[in-house]
Amino acid sequence: MPKAWRNIIAADVDGQTSTPYAIDQSVPNLNRCSAARRVARAVFVATAATEGQENLGIDDKRIYLGVVQPGEKIAVFGDALRRLANQAKFMHSDLGRCWYSRASNLNRMAMDRAGQLEESRVLMEIDKMVSEVVRCTDRGHFAVVQVAPGSSSDVPDEPGGVRAVVLSVAHAHTGRSDSSAAMTEIKDILLQRGNVPRAYRNTLVFLVADSRQVDTLQDAMGIVLAWASIVRDAERLDLRASDVALATTRTAEAGETVQTRLKEAWCHLITPYQESPQSDVQFASSRIPSQDGILSRASKKLVSDEALLPEIGPERLNRELDKTIWADKPHLFLKDLWEYLNRYTYLPATPSSRLSRRLWAESPVRLPTPNGGTLTPGPMPVS
Repeated sequence: MPKAWRNIIAADVDGQTSTPYAIDQSVPNLNRCSAARRVARAVFVATAATEGQENLGIDDKRIYLGVVQPGEKIAVFGDALRRLANQAKFMHSDLGRCWYSRASNLNRMAMDRAGQLEESRVLMEIDKMVSEVVRCTDRGHFAVVQVAPGSSSDVPDEPGGVRAVVLSVAHAHTGRSDSSAAMTEIKDILLQRGNVPRAYRNTLVFLVADSRQVDTLQDAMGIVLAWASIVRDAERLDLRASDVALATTRTAEAGETVQTRLKEAWCHLITPYQESPQSDVQFASSRIPSQDGILSRASKKLVSDEALLPEIGPERLNRELDKTIWADKPHLFLKDLWEYLNRYTYLPATPSSRLSRRLWAESPVRLPTPNGGTLTPGPMPVS
């Protein structure tokens, strides 16, 4: 037997520094009968000598036949086999068969590569995928969508509809905390654009990831990147066609897992509001379900809570204006109304273009205000 097998035996088959020994020690149910070590020995004895042959490995039934004694549970050894297939560096499994080889186990290689990735790289790739997911989904009533802005300077300060700001995974949120990384970033973006106070604050709503789900999302993205790198390095690694096919399949499967976890992670919708012009800005935080697209479900939630009004008639508009705007004013110009709706977070958010069409279609309309105003299109005032 080639000398290379000696190191493999010490690392992956038997001995106090081997992977099977570590697995047994970590799981009492396995350690009671040395299940992982017994499985590793059986697979090694049955397959090491046949390395390079066309029909590789033995199936689980033959493995159990070689290790299970009367009175012992097969499920215990099945658990040991599964753990070995994932953790042993030189044990391979494919199509229900297992074997030892001097070539590294792709599962273990992927795990090792995932563990070596820099966190900043993983976070950057998550943000890229979020951007792709958002771009391909219905954006609901949002006029503009912005993903992972680098700072408040990257978020334009302009009127013209509601802008959904999808924060980077690096700015996650915890429950109703007002000091999370997400809230710190949101306050900075809402109050300032760079070093300049932000004017159009009522155009912004925020979608952020849940901090408790970020770790599993990072793990999943790390696995995607690891398997993709194995596919990319297939020629250098001298992989067989079946190994390349396996790595390609695992890359796709891991990608689907990331897509699912992305939808689950971005579940916090945070909206700024004021009770009155004199009160401080507060933030309404709500969870949105994982069904449908991120933007679609956020838009539906805002409409349901009347935080966003896709359509608003003159009477409803007047009720809002009566609270804070009319006061003793003899009239309001339409252009000023647009400014108010985009600036002040004590007014409802609305897509301005839709509001404009609705009001123009119904003008002139007598508003039931204390001074009996009439809404007139063009430069004429609302009086």
